[in-house]
Amino acid sequence: MSQPEDLKTAASHHSGEYADYRENLDVTQVHAAVEREHREPEVGVVPVPVWLMAVSGVALFAAGAYLGMFNGGFRGDVYNERESSAGTLFEEKAIAGGGAETAAVAQDPKVLGQKLYGLTCQSCHQPAGTGSPGSIPPLAKSEWVNGGSKRFLMIVLKGVVGPIDVAGGHYNNPAMVGWENNPAVKDEKKLAAILTYVRSAWGNTGSPISAEQIAAAKKEFANQKPQYPVAEVTAVPADAEVSGGAGDAAPAKAP
Repeated sequence: MSQPEDLKTAASHHSGEYADYRENLDVTQVHAAVEREHREPEVGVVPVPVWLMAVSGVALFAAGAYLGMFNGGFRGDVYNERESSAGTLFEEKAIAGGGAETAAVAQDPKVLGQKLYGLTCQSCHQPAGTGSPGSIPPLAKSEWVNGGSKRFLMIVLKGVVGPIDVAGGHYNNPAMVGWENNPAVKDEKKLAAILTYVRSAWGNTGSPISAEQIAAAKKEFANQKPQYPVAEVTAVPADAEVSGGAGDAAPAKAP
């Protein structure tokens, strides 16, 4: 019986390249190694990496802290995102006169008015009442703010539209919107506090505005559709007053 032909000898009897298969790994071993490197997808639950859970936790905590500091009390009538719900409640208690501290604030409309001004008017008219040159007229040393209360209340309650000169500056079309029905100052005491503060701050010398004056002005201007043209406001005497002010009290009768 003949012996098996040596592979090298057999290869010399055939054309083509010679391959020594005895020096190669078994193909099943090679395939197993490939599988270990590139596993097929499996159906099941894969644990979330710990680092991803940590990053997500930090992000959620930061978002909650930011929302807590800048929520504006979650109110539609608050325009200062830094005003928390506690601050808003403080304003309402101050108006109602609840507690020693809040009662002290309620007794001074200028203090309350300054706080409310920061929530409602400051974004446009600026903290110092300077406005924005060419677009938003100033409140500081404005002839429309000082003097009589009637012009001022016409503008505040109903708004004004048209070119206007304020404190030496010209404004082509500021088109201020009336605040008569604005929910932020629907309470006449709130609006009175703001206007009293504006008429006494930044060098202004106007007299205080009372809630009674605002109520009277609303009735007087009830038929006016917003906004007043500048010419109609100018036609009112600069010293005209709306009834209900501090100087409207009847003099005491002589005994």
